[in-house]
Amino acid sequence: MNLLKDLATYDTETNGSGKLTLRVLVEIPKGSVHKYEYNTKGFFTIVRDLNPKYKYIYNYGCIPQTLGGDGDNLDAIIISEEPIASGTIMNCKALAAVKTIDSGEIDDKIICVPYYVNTGRVNLRKIIRYLNNYKYPHQEGTRVLEVVLAEGAYKLINEAVVRYEEKQK
Repeated sequence: MNLLKDLATYDTETNGSGKLTLRVLVEIPKGSVHKYEYNTKGFFTIVRDLNPKYKYIYNYGCIPQTLGGDGDNLDAIIISEEPIASGTIMNCKALAAVKTIDSGEIDDKIICVPYYVNTGRVNLRKIIRYLNNYKYPHQEGTRVLEVVLAEGAYKLINEAVVRYEEKQK
């Protein structure tokens, strides 16, 4: 099973909320300095180590069956109190999206929380500051363009699903 190709973007269960939940594959647990990526063969590989000063402050992953502007699955930042293990599939709800350019390519990040979390305040300034700095000293031109709220985030996700489906044809 390939978690990015065989899992649907949305869970068909409504979890009592009446809304579909977004599936996110956790690649990097909160607190890690290792940048893991799930590859096409179904394995996690370490792409690089971050400067320990900029370890991941949130869980980081990607959304199955999506295709972002950079040609990869759409990225997701999962806000939670605890680290979530690599390989975990989380049912989430999107709160916002941070639109970025990374190395000249569109590389949007969906900000989400586990579906069972009552949404509270999200420190978007902290997320933006982190995204502007976490690749230090390998600064590769990450630039934050704008932040959109939940409706805009779901629009980005659905556009990425369409791009994925078109590529599969």
